[in-house]
Amino acid sequence: MKNIAFLFSKSPYGSVSCKECLDMALSVSLIIKNVGIFFLGDGILQVISNQKSNKIFSFNYSKSFSILEIYKMSNIYFYKDSLKERGIKINENFLVKPTFLKKKDFIKKLSLFDFIINC
Repeated sequence: MKNIAFLFSKSPYGSVSCKECLDMALSVSLIIKNVGIFFLGDGILQVISNQKSNKIFSFNYSKSFSILEIYKMSNIYFYKDSLKERGIKINENFLVKPTFLKKKDFIKKLSLFDFIINC
């Protein structure tokens, strides 16, 4: 069976592509057991709690990421430098339980997957 990684690298607002990618990841996880969820760049912003999307008249679908735990998806990785670049602390209240990786380890972990879908 193939392994699939979903790489969230875009901000949560301005497009529905990330919401669709999350839906796809959840659907794929029902068939394929080794699914990885990676957050890089502005994708980190997808899973920060307490977003005030109503201030920009947008729907906050980010809460949907908390369902990853129900789907027993534990391969969730954050690129540590992306947090630092955006002034986000490691102890921030995230919607998922992440594993923080430095560049070398992030790339190594991502390379273990057969397919990578960039969202």
